[in-house]
Amino acid sequence: PAEQLLDQNDFWQHQSDGLAVFLKPGFMKMWRLPCDFSELVVVGQRFHVKPLSRVMTDDYQWYILATSPNRVRLMHASMQGVDEMKPDNFPENLRDALNIDEYVSTLQFHSTSGKGPGSRGQDAVHHGQGGNDPDVTKQDEILQYFHRLDKALCDYLEEQRHPLIFAGVEYLFPIFKNACKYRNIMDQAVTGNPDDCSPAQLWESSKELMEPKIRARAQAAVAKFQEKAHTDWASADPIMIYDAAKMGQVATLIVTPGTEKWVVLDKDGTAKFVKQNGAEAEDLVNWLAVETLLNGGSVVSSPIDTESGIAAIFRTPAGQYVHETANR
Repeated sequence: PAEQLLDQNDFWQHQSDGLAVFLKPGFMKMWRLPCDFSELVVVGQRFHVKPLSRVMTDDYQWYILATSPNRVRLMHASMQGVDEMKPDNFPENLRDALNIDEYVSTLQFHSTSGKGPGSRGQDAVHHGQGGNDPDVTKQDEILQYFHRLDKALCDYLEEQRHPLIFAGVEYLFPIFKNACKYRNIMDQAVTGNPDDCSPAQLWESSKELMEPKIRARAQAAVAKFQEKAHTDWASADPIMIYDAAKMGQVATLIVTPGTEKWVVLDKDGTAKFVKQNGAEAEDLVNWLAVETLLNGGSVVSSPIDTESGIAAIFRTPAGQYVHETANR
């Protein structure tokens, strides 16, 4: 099935920065991903997801919702770039959302100097009845508009948990937050009139909000490990982490990028280290990432100062599951 893609010009013309393809007999899944990967082919007993671990963290990817009464756009972003999405169920604007046949907007914008999402550092000022405080009728219309937009957004994103950044005129943000039921909307917004901003301009502004959050998450995971490193709640021992992962007890796995640990897994589940990759070998770090994610844990891609290049924080003290494993 993968070979058949070679001649599909339309497929290759609609790519992102990275492509992940997973195959087994009778099964093929593909993901276009907004980050670069080194070219890699792996054949093994399980899918090789380790290169995706940084992408699968909730805050490495995010969405940008750029909206005004005149226009709605949704973008999928990462630290590498941004892709504009085309949801079929989104209203095009306030008139479309409220089915207004003739909507004459009193919400007019002009640019003035200030910090906005555009590269020229411009912000937008609202003009109409009440200046920056629109009348009650307009507020009600905008609230209804945002309720319709939020319903379409939640239907489209379904169970996604990536952060959502609102991009719009400042006074609209609290109205949207009041209407929004998406579980992970950011408390900060890209403020200013987004209508004339390109996806690249909005991405640059959103990245300024996300970079501290991403760094803080990795730093918090490393700090928590260091705090618990000499207790039964954490370990840098690959075998101990392996035993914990088998029991679903790894809450957070921290992996130094590029770390590989080749093992052969016996039928009884014993992991035997080998010096290099081979027909029966697999990357233990990948195995740990898969098991951690399957059991609801998180994988953090960050340099960690341990001999093994990996570390784990456990859900329960190590002695409990080691004893249970020994009993079994």
